[in-house]
Amino acid sequence: TQRYGPTGCTLLGADHESAVAWLEPDNVFWPYYLGYAYDEFVESFYLAQREITTPHPHSHAIKIMAGIALHRGRVAEMQTGEGKTLAAVAPASLNALSGNTVHIHTVNDYLARRDAAWMGPIYEQLGLSVGCIQEGMSVADRRDAYNCDVTYVTAKEAGFDLLRDGLCLEPDDRVLRPVHFVIVDE
Repeated sequence: TQRYGPTGCTLLGADHESAVAWLEPDNVFWPYYLGYAYDEFVESFYLAQREITTPHPHSHAIKIMAGIALHRGRVAEMQTGEGKTLAAVAPASLNALSGNTVHIHTVNDYLARRDAAWMGPIYEQLGLSVGCIQEGMSVADRRDAYNCDVTYVTAKEAGFDLLRDGLCLEPDDRVLRPVHFVIVDE
């Protein structure tokens, strides 16, 4: 955990302004072009993103390690108050920036709405759009929310939308698009 400690971007050697510039949408994939190892890029991305979340609770080592585990498709168990919502932002961003559809499944509509509003500015700073599905939304509003880069939705609503899409006779009547990455924030 020393590698990701509270002292800043140890891999980047960056301050807040440098981290923000490094994460600009036009710059974010430069390590790939320079031949950096994928894991080194992921760590640097997470550390830089930690620096831009300073208005939010500071991302300590446990959040960074949880985010890396989630990005790699593993389970990250965290206690109440340890920052599960913030830990999900980096893997969601990294997957969305590479063109993948990302869903974050929450327990209830309140959490989906709150988390989309709370984490939205971080995604938007990276040039990503954020949507939120709520019970009782119209088909058009659901489609718009699902067309965002990152969509917050309850597992129940996503499941019923999948079932309803399966009943559609016309492809244009569907609200979901193919999902590449899902984080369950339970």
